[in-house]
Amino acid sequence: MDETFTWLDDFVSFLITESHEKLVNDKKSPILPNQNGIYKIKDELFLDDGEIDEELKDIAASLGYDIRDELLDKRIYLKLPDNRVRNQEAVADEISKLVKPLFAEFPRSPETRQIFKTLYLWFSENRETAQNIFSDLYKNKHKLYDDDEIAENMKKAEDLDDLLNSTGMSIEEIKKALEGRISPAPTVITEPATPNI
Repeated sequence: MDETFTWLDDFVSFLITESHEKLVNDKKSPILPNQNGIYKIKDELFLDDGEIDEELKDIAASLGYDIRDELLDKRIYLKLPDNRVRNQEAVADEISKLVKPLFAEFPRSPETRQIFKTLYLWFSENRETAQNIFSDLYKNKHKLYDDDEIAENMKKAEDLDDLLNSTGMSIEEIKKALEGRISPAPTVITEPATPNI
């Protein structure tokens, strides 16, 4: 597969250097793959600056904005103007625009809850970046959880505290103890019956 992309990258470079650039914009025969593997023309694509977190791309897609559809496959080199480059900030802006109207959804659908949970976890794992690119949404990240989810998480936390206090074990010790007790069912080997002679 990588050989195919190497060949395609070389072919696109050849077309550009030999003044056949119009062929990369031929709507009848698009040859430039986007990040979903769909072939597009040059005018439909943007470059990925290489800094866009793949999980943010997934979150955007789950909200209905599949940025991979408009991004040239990273294995293909093509020079485009600066206004044809997408970065993480642009994806964050789109996510923010799509998330804010969902705050009013009541009750929240399971899909919205999952999207919000994934985004909240991304914020937790990427705090500094999240503060920079999602400034307003990050400041209001508490809105990503509704009252039911908060109550459910508080109950789980209390149950976990009770378990840790009653056993005197750490989470890692409990995991190891459970791994030792939960093992795959033993394989029973039966010997073929020997005929009576």
